[in-house]
Amino acid sequence: MYWTMLLIVGIGAVLGAALGATRRCEDGGCPLTATPKRGAVYGALLGLLVAGLWGARGADGPSDPAERLADETHVSVLAPSIVAESGTSVMYFHADWCAACREFSPILSNVLTGLGREIAFSSIDVDKMPDTASRYRVQYLPTTIVFEDGQEQRRFVGVVGERALADALT
Repeated sequence: MYWTMLLIVGIGAVLGAALGATRRCEDGGCPLTATPKRGAVYGALLGLLVAGLWGARGADGPSDPAERLADETHVSVLAPSIVAESGTSVMYFHADWCAACREFSPILSNVLTGLGREIAFSSIDVDKMPDTASRYRVQYLPTTIVFEDGQEQRRFVGVVGERALADALT
C-alpha cells in the first residue's frame, strides 16, 4: 500500500513537472504549474490527494458488510427494503463517504458472523436508496435497526461497541 501511494505521488510530480516545463510566466500572474518546480510540487500534492482517496476507499476489501457476509451460512442477505416477518432482522444504513460507517462496518460484521444463529441482514446505502432511508426515518449515519418478527426492537445511531450490539441481538 505504501509503495503504491508513493508511486502515485511520484507520477503526479513527474506529470506536474512536465506540464510546468511547457509553460511560461511572463506577466507575473503565474499559474500553479508555471515552472517545472511548481508543477512538480503541485503534481505531487495532487498525487497525494488521489492516493489518499484511493487508500481510504478499498484497500481493506469491500466497504459494504453485505458483500462480506454473503458467504456466511447463518447470515442471509435480504433485499434492502425487506424485513423478515419471523426471526431477527438487521437493517444497516450507511454511505461510502461516512467515516463512522467505515469504522462500524467491521464491528457489525464481526458481531453478525459470531452469533451462530440465523440472522436476516439488509445493507442500505442511503445515497443509492434514499426512499428506504426516509421510510425508516434515518437521519444520522450509521444507523442500525434490529427487528424481531417484523417489529422494530432497537435502533442504534452511530458507532456501537461489539458488546452492546451483541447483547441486542441475543
